[in-house]
Amino acid sequence: MSTRIQQNPTVDSYDRIRREVPPPPEWVATSDFRWEVGPAEPGDPPGYAFVYRWSTPVFDLRPDLSSQIGTTKQGVPIWRRYARLRVLITGPQGANLDGTDLSVTATESVSVFDANVQTNVATGQSASPSLFQLDSADVTNVFFPVVPLTPGQSQAALGEFSFRGNQLGGGEGYPIRYYRVSFLFRKVVETGLPVPPNPPFPADIALSAGVY
Repeated sequence: MSTRIQQNPTVDSYDRIRREVPPPPEWVATSDFRWEVGPAEPGDPPGYAFVYRWSTPVFDLRPDLSSQIGTTKQGVPIWRRYARLRVLITGPQGANLDGTDLSVTATESVSVFDANVQTNVATGQSASPSLFQLDSADVTNVFFPVVPLTPGQSQAALGEFSFRGNQLGGGEGYPIRYYRVSFLFRKVVETGLPVPPNPPFPADIALSAGVY
C-alpha cells in the first residue's frame, strides 16, 4: 500500500509564480533628513527635541497571492521570501551619529488581506487605513555603534530589520502579506533659549534604504 505525499500548494504557487513572473528590482529609496521641532518627553533635559519621521511604502510580501475580490493588487511587491529591510544613515564626522545623541523608534503596521492604499493627489502622500498599527519599539541599539566611512570625515549607522512572519522575524518563511514600518529619529538639544535653535545636525545627513 503506497501513500501519496501531497505537496504544499502555497509553496508550489509561490515558487511557480516567482519562476514565471520575473521579479522586479529590489526596492530602494533615499532621503535627506528634514528636522522639525517635536514634543518634549518626560526625562528630557531643558531644551528642544528635534525629530525626523520617515516611512517605507506599503510592501506586498506575498505577491504570489491574488487580490481581494473586486480590487486591484496594491503595495510594492517583494518577491524574495527572506528579504530584509536595510536602513543606512550617513553623515559627516561632526554629526555625532551615535546612540547617546540620537534615538530611533520603529512602528510596524500590518494587514493580513487588505492594504487599502489611498494617495492624496495634491500632496502625493499615501495612507493605508486598513493597516493595523503595532506597538512602537526602541531600535536605537539596532543602528549603533557607528562605523567610520572615512576616518575623521564621514560616518554611517546601519540598521537591518526582518519582516513579521519570515524565519528571522519569528515565522516559518511566509511573512504577513502587507507591511509598512515608520521610523522616528529624535535628538534633544540642551539650551535655555526662548526659541528653538537651528537643527542640531548638518543638512547633508542622508538616509538610504533597500529591501532585498
